[in-house]
Amino acid sequence: LLPLTNILRANNGITLVDCPGHGSLFRTVIGGSRIMDMVLLVIDICKGIQPQTAECIVLADITCPKRMLIALNKIDLLPNEGTTKATTIEKFQRRLRKTLQNTSFADVPMIAVSALDEAEKSQTLKTLIDCLVDQVYCPHRSAEGKFLFYVDHCFNVRGQGTVLTGTVISGSVGVKSVVEIPTLNEKRKIKSIQIFHKAVESIAQGSRAGICVAQFDTSRLERGVVCESNCLQKIQYGVVSVNAIVHYKHPLRSNSKFHVTVGYETVIGKFIFFHCEPHKCHCAPAGQFALESNYLKQEDENLPDTNDSSHPLHRYAVVQFEQAIFCFNQAQYIASKLDQPLEVSTCRIAFHGQMLQMMPSNEHSANWLKKLPVFKRKIKRGTICNILDQHTVAVRGMFGKTSSLVPFLGCKVTLLNEHRTEGIIEGSFGKSGKIKVRFPNPLSEQFMQTVTASSANTGDSSRIVLLEFQASVFDSQKSIIQ
Repeated sequence: LLPLTNILRANNGITLVDCPGHGSLFRTVIGGSRIMDMVLLVIDICKGIQPQTAECIVLADITCPKRMLIALNKIDLLPNEGTTKATTIEKFQRRLRKTLQNTSFADVPMIAVSALDEAEKSQTLKTLIDCLVDQVYCPHRSAEGKFLFYVDHCFNVRGQGTVLTGTVISGSVGVKSVVEIPTLNEKRKIKSIQIFHKAVESIAQGSRAGICVAQFDTSRLERGVVCESNCLQKIQYGVVSVNAIVHYKHPLRSNSKFHVTVGYETVIGKFIFFHCEPHKCHCAPAGQFALESNYLKQEDENLPDTNDSSHPLHRYAVVQFEQAIFCFNQAQYIASKLDQPLEVSTCRIAFHGQMLQMMPSNEHSANWLKKLPVFKRKIKRGTICNILDQHTVAVRGMFGKTSSLVPFLGCKVTLLNEHRTEGIIEGSFGKSGKIKVRFPNPLSEQFMQTVTASSANTGDSSRIVLLEFQASVFDSQKSIIQ
């Protein structure tokens, strides 16, 4: 659409990265979103918002909120009698504004353009470029941190070496520095660096550049990462934060599989969802994960919600990748269902977040999972079968004959009478799986007479005893909590 790939404004470069518009190539768009600072969204005004257009809006809302310019293309194909074209454009803009009202792009500029009609091309493209230059901002950049460079293309230059083109995600690097190519398990010294055909001595976060290193077989690396030594870790398990996408209409079930994109890499991952209960999220900073906290596994199809803004519900997941990936702490990821049919007009982006914990490569997965303080709610029911004294009863049906009672000694139970009397498990009663429960407050004479006079099989709810507790999801030997 625009006859340029780089515009200069006040000595700042503006790089335009073309992303494919077809829905089947959306995986590539998700991968490229990590290097975006702003989005120029091109919409065919004759076709309107298509499913892939809507997904691009959702993706942009994740990666660069509020930073968008919309080009309404192909206005030369609209009817041109009288005020018909102007009216059609105005109506389309109103409909589009309504679509965007629940996003961060409700007030972004919309420019109607034509790339073919000679009478309109010059003026509309000039208006678009002027608007683009006006909307451009200078993102915060820092040379601090570890050097991380996302490679989108590489090729050999005879007599020079291999050139890796891409974007600096973090840190900085200079000529003669040694960098690592993790997927190849190799290191290379940087021979030269160019930014748009101009040689430079160093590059930092945000730079779009070409790095020349000692030659290697480029078929081994199409896209990937170049970084300083030991910057990335090869992992197969991790703990991530979860930010659900409201436009994704399918339930998020534990043990479901999604396409997970980290940088330019997309792999299949299986998720177990969990959360921190409202009013109990003080153990870790907002959005972080702490091994000292306790978390609850998601048992329902959808993550629970809370309207208490002072105690937000922090959502997380344990993810297992089908194949190991190279990752770093706090890395951004996007989870999607790219295998959904394109014919179905539904959002395929399910949720997104950050990598909060990574399983060390030298640790066994079972040992690492046991350390995670993720619990699931459980309820055991029993029925009073004997009154032993005014404070003590025998309960059957809560445990089996071979069940170990040790983890439950001292646990609280609740009698479902009108007072919901609380008691404590004291120990076993006989050898048939019955237990002895003691109530600090004495049971009423009427209740004891009723229990003594009736059979335990009458279905009387007032003699039911409940044991509610939380058990570890990943470690059956870990102590239960109440």
